Order: sequence, then C-alpha cells, then structure tokens
Amino acid sequence: MEKIVKKIKMLMNFCILNIIVGVAFTQVSLEIKNVDRSAGTLDIYMTNEAGCSYCSNPSNNTPESCNLTGNNWLFTAGMTDAECQAQTGQYFNGLVSGFQFFLTGLMEGTVSGAGGSAADAGLFIDGNINSAGYATLIGFSMTGGSVPAGNDLLLTTLTFTGASGDICIPVQDCSNGQDDQICSLNLNNDTSYNNSDNNPVMSDTSGSSIITSVGPCNCSDASQTDLGCGCGETAVPDCAGVCGGTAVNDCAGVCGGTAVNDCAGVCGGTCTACDGDGICSDALSVDTSLPNDFRVAQNYPNPFNPTTRINFYVEKIEETSLIVYDLAGNEIKILTSGVYQPGEHSVVWDATNYKGEPVSSGMYIYKYVSGINTMSKKMLYMK
Repeated sequence: MEKIVKKIKMLMNFCILNIIVGVAFTQVSLEIKNVDRSAGTLDIYMTNEAGCSYCSNPSNNTPESCNLTGNNWLFTAGMTDAECQAQTGQYFNGLVSGFQFFLTGLMEGTVSGAGGSAADAGLFIDGNINSAGYATLIGFSMTGGSVPAGNDLLLTTLTFTGASGDICIPVQDCSNGQDDQICSLNLNNDTSYNNSDNNPVMSDTSGSSIITSVGPCNCSDASQTDLGCGCGETAVPDCAGVCGGTAVNDCAGVCGGTAVNDCAGVCGGTCTACDGDGICSDALSVDTSLPNDFRVAQNYPNPFNPTTRINFYVEKIEETSLIVYDLAGNEIKILTSGVYQPGEHSVVWDATNYKGEPVSSGMYIYKYVSGINTMSKKMLYMK
C-alpha cells in the first residue's frame, strides 16, 4: 500500500505539472469535486472548450517537439479551424464522445456513475473496481452521442461504497511500457504495462485521443491539500517537474531560462533607466517595434510569493482586460481593464482579491482578453 501511495504522489506531481507548464493548456481537463466520503459520492467536472492547441513556436506542431525545444504548448479557446491551421495547430471542436479513466482511493466495494452532461448526451456509464483496487469509469454512446463543449461543467456523479485513501485521477502514458516517471501503475491489472494503462483516455468524435489534464487529489486527511506533489506534501513541483525544486519560468515562459524584465517591464528588454512610473527614459534602448500577434506571457516568477508579473501584448488599439479566477471559475480580481496602445505591457498581482484580502495558496487562472481574442494560463501561488 505504501509503495502505491508513493507512486500516486509521483504521478500526481506529473499531472498537476501538466496544468502549470509544458502541455499546460490542454483540450480537456478533469477535476474531482464535492467529495462526500460518508455518503459515498463525488463529482467529476470537465472543461472541454472548442479551440486550438499549438506551440508558441509555430515550427513545432506537436506537444513533444514543442516541449523538447523549450517552447510552450498552448490551448486557446475560441479559435476557428482556419485560424488553428494558420498557427500549424491541432483544432478541437469541443465534443467528447467517450471516456475511460481510473481512480485511486476507491479500493472497496463498487463504483458507478450517473447524471451530468455525460448522461444528458446519452452516454452509457459503467464502473467497476479491479482486484488491484483501481476504480474504472467508462462512458460511451451506442447512438453516436457526444458531450457538447463546456467550461467546468458536471460530467458525472460517482457513487461508491468505500474509500480507503487519497482519491486521485493519475495521469500516465504507458505507450512505451513501464516508466517510473510517466507509467508506474499497472492500472488495468494485467501482466504488462501497455496502452490499457494510459490514463485518462478521452475520445473525440473520430475516436482519437484528446490531450487531457487533471486537477489535484482529494486527500483522505481533510486538513491536507494537494499542491502538486501529493497529499501531505508541503513541497510543490517547479517548472521542470521536480518536487521542491527551484527552477522557474523566466519572463518569456521558458523553464530555467535567463530572460528577465528590464526596468520598464519588457521581457528581454535593454532599458537601463526608468522614471518613477516605470517608463523607460533611456531613448537609445526603447523598443519601438510592435507585436504582430496576440499573446500573454507566462507569469514570472511561477510559482510565486508574494507577487508575480504578467506581460501581455496588444496588437492594435482595443479594449483589453486581464482577470484572475480560481479553479472553480470564480472571479478573484480584475488586474487591468481599458483601452491599450499596441505594444508590450505588464501588470503585477499581489495575491489579493478584489477586496484587497490575501488569497489562499493554490492554482489560479489568469484570462487575457483583447477585442475578440482570449487566452488563459495558470499560475501557482505558494505561501
């Protein structure tokens, strides 16, 4: 049992990291909510917005090549198929036609799923617990039904007869066999580590697998919170995936990179003299070039305490906003809102809400909107 728990913590480090860096903004995300161990129920929520997955460097058109070259694999909701092709990205229409995922911690009795958007779409839901103690939930349609695109909506409610540990949805890829980092659990409980142990598996309308991330575990000890390294762990994963590590994204969003903001807040800028308002007064070092794309940089530092800076780029004069939300979708604070000139701008968040009160440790989403364009990223605040 102790060995399994250690493996789960390692895998949860990997899957929480997927939310923060690397293939951070996946086409689909799952999160365990509203766990009632006494009643034997929990909810699985899903976000599956239509949009485009693409690399910050368009010459890399797969998550693997993008990450290997030190770039960021991004997902922007609302992009059209044509816009996605122009970005050499992978378009997702938001429809989910089937799923299978394992959960840990429900090691006793039976498990079943009902209700939610899966049932509304006509998906048949079946659950079981194998002899190794891993619960499986399968959803599929006999009539071609699909769960429509949505943002943080109830997928299904699970009913279980017993829980005996931290409840998690481990993320692993076993296509290349056993690997202590990304494939250490024999979830299917057969004689080998193979694709049947991949988790979670979400399918689009063509039957292809959808890149999916998951939220934190539900800890059996209510006083504990999973910050990315497992329940009971005070460390958090750095941008390289090392629990308790010190690597951070630089201002350009590169893990372990060396780019820094100059005194005017420009990432990689060369301004050496600024006035009291942070405006560059060194005429020779002012960058007069304008961006030719819509984007927002990864916050820096990340994880952070007590403040972090977010750089964003405005392509043309238009209404622009940058807003922080918690993982439940609640608005925490409007960092900026107004009409901006084309160019690079930045804001600083001091980890407070709109009332000026300190927020809790954990993951937050910042959403950048400029005109009709929208882009979201996640950041980790650690007290």
